[in-house]
Amino acid sequence: GSWSATEQRAADGKTYPSGELTLTRKIGEWDTSTKFNGFWERFPLKGPRIQRDSNGELISSQSEDRPSVFWQAFVSTDADRPFAGGKLTVTARAGQSHFLPDTERLGFDGRLPDGNPDERFFIDFDSIFKGGELGVDWTRPSGKGWSTKLLSFTSISSLDDDQIVSSERPIGDLNRGSTFELTEVQAEAILRATYGKTDQSRLRPEFGGEFAYNRQKSALSLETREGDTTTVITLPAANVTVEEVRAEVFANLIWQIAERMTLESGFAFEASEISVSGDADNSQRFSFAKPFATLIYDVREGFQTRLGVRRSVGQLNFSQFAASAEAADDRLLGGNPELGPDQTTRAPLSCDLRSVTRGAFIIEFFHEWREDVIEQVELASGAFGAANAGRGEVWGATTVLALPLNSFIPGGLLELEADIRTSDFDDPLSGMNRDLSNVRSPTLLAEFRQDLTDRQISWGISYEADQDNSVFFADEESFSTNGSFWSAFIETTRFRGIRTRFSLRNIGERNFFRERRFFEPSRAGPFSGSETIDRDRGMFITLSFTGQLR
Repeated sequence: GSWSATEQRAADGKTYPSGELTLTRKIGEWDTSTKFNGFWERFPLKGPRIQRDSNGELISSQSEDRPSVFWQAFVSTDADRPFAGGKLTVTARAGQSHFLPDTERLGFDGRLPDGNPDERFFIDFDSIFKGGELGVDWTRPSGKGWSTKLLSFTSISSLDDDQIVSSERPIGDLNRGSTFELTEVQAEAILRATYGKTDQSRLRPEFGGEFAYNRQKSALSLETREGDTTTVITLPAANVTVEEVRAEVFANLIWQIAERMTLESGFAFEASEISVSGDADNSQRFSFAKPFATLIYDVREGFQTRLGVRRSVGQLNFSQFAASAEAADDRLLGGNPELGPDQTTRAPLSCDLRSVTRGAFIIEFFHEWREDVIEQVELASGAFGAANAGRGEVWGATTVLALPLNSFIPGGLLELEADIRTSDFDDPLSGMNRDLSNVRSPTLLAEFRQDLTDRQISWGISYEADQDNSVFFADEESFSTNGSFWSAFIETTRFRGIRTRFSLRNIGERNFFRERRFFEPSRAGPFSGSETIDRDRGMFITLSFTGQLR
């Protein structure tokens, strides 16, 4: 087996540990591997929040301190053995995580923070996730190059979110607050069977089917307190149960057209029924055809081009069927029992060039046509929430470059990753053309590393550029930038074969900036004001050790 132990220091000077232990052994006819891992992390984040009216005049400001804490502990195992002429594999995983992004804000009326606050505002957030999953996979050769594969997967999880908000105005006088409590319990079961040819024949067909069942029960309760008065807030679809039954059949074919040309193609048909019960009742049936085809041409050894098109159906987030609340942004969203899955047709063109000296250059251009995209709108209930809002398009390019530098830097390697994309969507709420929500761009990562194998030392430095993102709510536009940052590491195995790694992350601090623009009564109405949130996260210092059990 193997083990690892890590100690990390956050920018506020506090340290926290993590560890992992993997044990591998044979038990009877089973080959088993079991992993235990756990960690505790702290993410200090602080900076000002400034509120302005529609004319840009300062209304108020807040000085925010948000030291988030996250910990988790999981155990996972997999075991395989010969069974019934084939190979049986069983996997399992279970554990728990805890997220605590507690927030303190000091408020200043009509001025920037000056050390003499008019209000103190607290958000005590407590999120607990528990989950487990079990998978069983059996594969058996069937003769003449054919193979049968059966797979089952089952998971169950629960999420409990508690948000307790309190306000002191003046300082020391606790007179206002609110409480949000959310519980979600989710279960999933999948059965899948395939029968296909796995040898190197020119024609390699595959046939199969899948059945899936998903269920999520959500319950949300909200109340506000003003002095001695408590008021219960009711949102549409606050307590609902969502169930999905889905079946799919498919046929795939790999056709070796010529020595250097291959066609990968397939067709799937999916049918499903989604039902909602509780505070809202609804039932919908869907059916989708999902074809795909990819033409692969090997120009020469190490140089391949691919041209394809694929139709896919998105997986719904069942949490959007139910109401939700977010205290940090003072946002309440209603549930929508009429949500349906979005669909995407994607056409990529890529070139893949590789060398035996670790060099590689991969570039892909793509265009996506999206239907029934899910965006935030004003629902029929009058609340704001997610709905299928129309059509959109996304296009862009991704590239990866690995450039060996051995000719002038022994063991040196430069790696670059870039992803640039843009989108187009006619907003039915505002009547304007805009980007789709959550299309993040650009992504740029550059890393240099040097492996000095004779000295058993590696070191490197990396840079990640700014990344922009936009999210559009029914009454708000949110534009955010995750700032650029540098990282560095040095690693060695010179000490008794134990891999020792020292690393720095967020060198020089990382900035997170967000601008929220508000509209009344929705984005169909006039601009009513804004809020800017400018926070910084400092450097993390990490020391880790990894070794083998003997």
